[in-house]
Parts: sequence; C-alpha cells; structure tokens
Amino acid sequence: MKLPFTITCKSIVILVIVCICGVVHYETTPPRQLYPDTLNLIEAGGLNDSTIVYRIVEQELAFHKSKRLLVEGKIFDYKNIFVIPEENPEDPEEKRFRVTYSVQTKDDYWKSDNGEPWEDDWILNKYTYVRLEKDITRYRLVNLGPKP
Repeated sequence: MKLPFTITCKSIVILVIVCICGVVHYETTPPRQLYPDTLNLIEAGGLNDSTIVYRIVEQELAFHKSKRLLVEGKIFDYKNIFVIPEENPEDPEEKRFRVTYSVQTKDDYWKSDNGEPWEDDWILNKYTYVRLEKDITRYRLVNLGPKP
C-alpha cells in the first residue's frame, strides 16, 4: 500500500518537536484549581482545632503533590505532619499553631525557608506558623511564615 505523502526525515523531526513542545506546555501549565486552605464546617464537625489544622495542611500538601511535573511548588511526597498549638501572649484568643512536616522535592521553592536537606531529595522538619480562622461556613488557615 502506497501512502499519499512521503515520510521524510525532516517531517519526523518536525513531528517530534511538535510533540515535545506540547508535552512541555502541558507540564508547565499549572492546573486551574483553587488553593485548598479551607475546610467546611460540616466536614470539620466535632473535630478539635489541631485536627482541623492537620486536615487543611494535608490538603495543601496533597495539592502540591498533584501538580504537574514542571510547575513551581511540585512535591513528590510528604510525611510526618505535626501540629502543635502555640500561645500568643498579645492575643490569648488567637488560635495559632506550629506545623512541622517533611517533603520530597527537587523544587527550590521548598528549599529556601527552613528544613534539613536529606537523602533522596527529602527536606525534613520544615515548619511554619499558621492561624486558624473561622467564618460562617468554613475554617481557613492563614500562613504566618516561619516566625510567629
């Protein structure tokens, strides 16, 4: 069977370049979804504040794990999430927590703040301080950064 066109080396190269460009474009375009820094009151029913913070942090890390390969902030895995309540001497009513976790990534986005570089691209014991806020329908985390 004879094809109506001729396959040349040039056409194969062009096809490969177009495919590579498509893959790079797909992998570098972040997904269009909202950052999961909230938890509905219904889902949080009966949970204590530390557990609510844990759930939201776990959602955020899962979000970064689900990112495409070449998008900033991509992690391959996470573990050891610990939530510790902190007192704010200036505002005793504020619900502040220290969150510690470990991530596996090659992305410099995660390497800049704190944590201990480890083997297999793990960064152990990263931490941040967060404030838990509650409105009519949800709980929300506000990141205060690595210093309270």
